Amino acid sequence: KEKKKEKTKIVKNMLVLCTVFTFLFTAFNGLVNLQSSINCDDGLGFASLACMYAFMIVSAVLLPSIAINTFGTKWTLVISMVFYVIYTAANYYPMWYILMTASAFLGIAAAPLWTCQAMYITTISIQYANINDEDWQNTVNRNVGIFSMTLKSSQIFGNILSSVVLGLSDDRNTTSFNDVTYTCGANDCQETEGNQTTFCDLPPQNLTTILLTLYVACGVIAIIITVIFLDKLKVGQEPKEQKQSCDLLLATIKLLKDDRIWFVIPMSVCSGIEMAVITGVFVKSYVSCVIGVNMVGYVMICYGVSNTVFCVIAGRVATYIGRVTLVAIGGAMLVSLSISLLLWEPRAEQMPVYFIIAAGWGLADAIWQTQMYTIYGVLFPDNQEASYSNCKLWESIGFAVSFAYSIFICVYINLLILIGMLILAVICYFVVEYNIWKNSNNIRKYSCKQQ
Repeated sequence: KEKKKEKTKIVKNMLVLCTVFTFLFTAFNGLVNLQSSINCDDGLGFASLACMYAFMIVSAVLLPSIAINTFGTKWTLVISMVFYVIYTAANYYPMWYILMTASAFLGIAAAPLWTCQAMYITTISIQYANINDEDWQNTVNRNVGIFSMTLKSSQIFGNILSSVVLGLSDDRNTTSFNDVTYTCGANDCQETEGNQTTFCDLPPQNLTTILLTLYVACGVIAIIITVIFLDKLKVGQEPKEQKQSCDLLLATIKLLKDDRIWFVIPMSVCSGIEMAVITGVFVKSYVSCVIGVNMVGYVMICYGVSNTVFCVIAGRVATYIGRVTLVAIGGAMLVSLSISLLLWEPRAEQMPVYFIIAAGWGLADAIWQTQMYTIYGVLFPDNQEASYSNCKLWESIGFAVSFAYSIFICVYINLLILIGMLILAVICYFVVEYNIWKNSNNIRKYSCKQQ
């Protein structure tokens, strides 16, 4: 009877975590996808995202253990969520000093939020495994998979909200408005040349306000559910996690002395850059500029669904065709899609093309993401926490740098940088896989000689 009560409590906490993160990131993902379109004056949207990821890097290195030690896991989670809501609310008055400050605070809050989420998932999974006499690692993997699926669904819900609300407008953005001709696609630049200028045609303010109110409501609901229904972790478990967090910082830095990691870091940086391109550059200079900001959500739903589905099946495909082949396919797809964006002159009548590019990018990103984490695990099986920490660190650097230079350069330069980084990342990856294969053969030959 006591076991049944404890299992019910664990399942409840798991459901609460999945629910609150779905609500919170319905707002966040939907808003991030729109940043480059609704805050396009002087590149404010790009600048705010660059600021956010820059502070996220600093926060990940310094803050989680301090915050959890001070406030506890549950209340650190709640406080972090509050800053997500503040960031959403800051978009009501998108002035530089307001939005940049809110972005900085969100970046600071993000690392503690994800640390608390990982602690909760791991702790309740171990508790559940002990009650059911299961292998705790399998239970953790299962629960992480469930959580990831619900989290990815927020990409769909957030984009549905934006598309429905912004679609209420009778106006449709076009490449020509108020005698201004907008340059869309690869030639979209921040500099004004004659009557050709970077696209910035804001949706009606009343609809933006409605959408932001819905997003704020999602964040507030997440906070209320967390406060009322999420149980605190046991006090005895938290110091151990905090010590691991401090050790992780040292281990992350120490791992950079290993030459092998520098051959997979380009893959992590590239992951950040390519996601910044699809969520920022593609959304602003192709979708919003030509077919309207009201279509951003629908196009990005296609990306989210494709990404979610192929994240699930990519691992299974790798077992049949091998990691190297799969990464080559993913890299080739991203390069091909980038070249397509470079050469394509987007038009409103080519509606299916936008969805095809979004779906293809979602598929390629799923391959890239899954195999990126796999190669880190293969290279550093005895030091996985530090290796994954490096992976996220360099991916965040890719995000921050890409959003930052997107403010100043033309889209075609942005795409050329991505293509160059993709080629470098794939070459470095092949070097790593070759060394793994060579070492494996040497071990096999040595074993045969011993026999």
